[in-house]
Amino acid sequence: MNILLVSSDNNKTSGAFLSLVELAVNLETRYGYKVFVILPKPGDGISLLEEYKINYKIVPTLSWIVYKNISIKSIVKYCIKGIGLLLNVISILYLCFFIYKYKIDIVHNNTIFTYIGAVASKIMRKPLVWHIREDIENAFTSKLFNNRLGYKLINSSNCIIFVSNYIQSRYTKHIDNTKYVVIYDGIDTSFYKVRPILTNNLVNIAVIGHLNRNKNQIELIETLHNLISKKVTNFHLYIIGDGELRSELEEYVKHYNMDSYVSFYGRRSDLHAILDTIDVVVSCSKSEAFGRTLIEAMLHGCLVISSVSENNASNEIIESGVNGLLYPLGDMIKLEYLLESILYNPQNQIYTAYAKKGQNSAFSRFTRNKTVESIQLVYSQLIRDINKYE
Repeated sequence: MNILLVSSDNNKTSGAFLSLVELAVNLETRYGYKVFVILPKPGDGISLLEEYKINYKIVPTLSWIVYKNISIKSIVKYCIKGIGLLLNVISILYLCFFIYKYKIDIVHNNTIFTYIGAVASKIMRKPLVWHIREDIENAFTSKLFNNRLGYKLINSSNCIIFVSNYIQSRYTKHIDNTKYVVIYDGIDTSFYKVRPILTNNLVNIAVIGHLNRNKNQIELIETLHNLISKKVTNFHLYIIGDGELRSELEEYVKHYNMDSYVSFYGRRSDLHAILDTIDVVVSCSKSEAFGRTLIEAMLHGCLVISSVSENNASNEIIESGVNGLLYPLGDMIKLEYLLESILYNPQNQIYTAYAKKGQNSAFSRFTRNKTVESIQLVYSQLIRDINKYE
């Protein structure tokens, strides 16, 4: 079977891109499929595809996502985007040729941000799988360039995959509920190992992700500042990631003399090695489609603490007081209480028990083998359905 995976980015630290690469590798090695990846632009993700010898082609593409807010600036951008989308016609025609040349059996759109693969699949009458990973309205304050036509195209898919029940719930008014399935992203478990945490008085804490307002790292930094003012100082925070708020967060840390307690690590390719030194991983995200970094932390044996809200899938991963800890988004008093309790008594076995149960649950529920198997079953069913009607 020949599969065409259409990506909306080319970034080797992107969760969506990493999931695409893992899917491509496993489809080829476990099932013997031939996989081709379409990239919208140059980027460092190519190095991963080349490492695993996955065929790829760069086809310049413009996303069809636009901001929802109404202003003169957004209207101008909307008009420019409309003109730019006309150029995608060339890319769509090229994909039609590609599908024909390489005898593609199924087109798989990897995110909602791209649509050219979907249009090409319709022209060439090939089965279409559409993977929706993002809450574009809440997390990105965005919409499709044309919602009516856009969701009509999405609903023409043979199958729509959501990465969590939360994400599925965000599209109930748009998506045909007879065509979807929820398949959690799978994580590479090769780094899984049992290790001790919270063995020292100094507790290593990490927050991982793009430095922006949605990831909300400031909530954790402010909470730790409050603890410092209470003379609770036996911690070090590692901020892993980069983004538009880095300078603002660095200024806050410097202004409140927290430099000796906080380190900015930027984007790292050695995340797994770093996680092996971390005791507690905290997520303060306002909106989280799935929670890949939480699961990676759990697999490393870290104790995880996450915000929870109606715009967050963390409660699909964490059962508070069982395999991790949850606090209501914005409730810094509760977050402070949880962290203070850990820092006052790091060796308390209840926390290592949470982490151990978290590691076991992540290993049993969120492996890439389970994910690839579920997606492969979707592909097989589509081919069987087509053959039945031919």
